Parts: sequence; structure tokens; C-alpha cells
Amino acid sequence: MTTSSNQSSDSAWGFPKGRVAKTLRQILDHELTDRDVEAMAVVLFSHLLVESCLNRVVYHIIGHDLPRMGYGIKEEDKETVDKQNADLEEDVRKMVCSMRFQTKLDLIKPSLKMWYPDMYSHITEINKVRNAIVHAKESKNVKFRRLSIWSEEGIEQ
Repeated sequence: MTTSSNQSSDSAWGFPKGRVAKTLRQILDHELTDRDVEAMAVVLFSHLLVESCLNRVVYHIIGHDLPRMGYGIKEEDKETVDKQNADLEEDVRKMVCSMRFQTKLDLIKPSLKMWYPDMYSHITEINKVRNAIVHAKESKNVKFRRLSIWSEEGIEQ
């Protein structure tokens, strides 16, 4: 099969198409295996899921008491007021998403520790594992619930 003259086997940045992740992995750390990358992906996706939940909880707490406009408005102003309320909600959502992970966790920490103490400890441990991987602190020695994340049992936890 031939490629047309305007198609290239390389991306715009010169990476082989379909092999960007592998190429980057070899540049960053040639000793990383596919299994290592899978373990990292599981940790990072788990952290994203946790942070997404934290975002919703924090927004729910803050958003519940947002001062919305609307009481006593004229019918012709309703569309404008609805837009202003929606803009306010979106601004608060963006603010919550831009907050540091630890700040969001700290906001709900008392309730979480009281109602779901195991969940709180798992969240903090996932965050520590994520930080160890992202900041390359002894990444080969990272454990979750006392199991190496590089083992099948550890990554399943």
C-alpha cells in the first residue's frame, strides 16, 4: 500500500504516526515497559476519577448557596438573568476545577473522615502514588495499600 504525497508516516512534530507514546517513553525513560506505562495510566486515571468526584462535591457545596438573580424580574429580562446565572455557575465550576487537589480534599475532609474514613485514606494514598509517579520520586518503589503498583495485585487495588 502506498501513501499519497501529502500523507506522511510522521506526525507534524516528526513522531512516527501511531507511536507517539512509545517514542516519548523511549526519550523520557527507555527502561519503561508497556506494563509500567499501563500501571501509570491506571494510577493517573484513578486520580482523574477521584478529582472529578471531588470537583462535583465541592461545586455542589459552593454552588448550592450561590446568589442567583431572578426574584421579581420582569418577563422580558428573564433570558438575560438566566444567562447571567448560568455564567456565574460556569465561573464557579471553572474556579473549583482550577483549585489544587489538596485544597478540594481539605474542604470536605471533616465530613469524609467522619462518614467514609476508608475512602478518605484511599484518596490520600492515591494522591501520594500519583505524586510519586508524576514527580518521579522513587517511582519504582511506589506502593498502594502496601502492594507495589508494578504488580498485578497492586494495580488492581
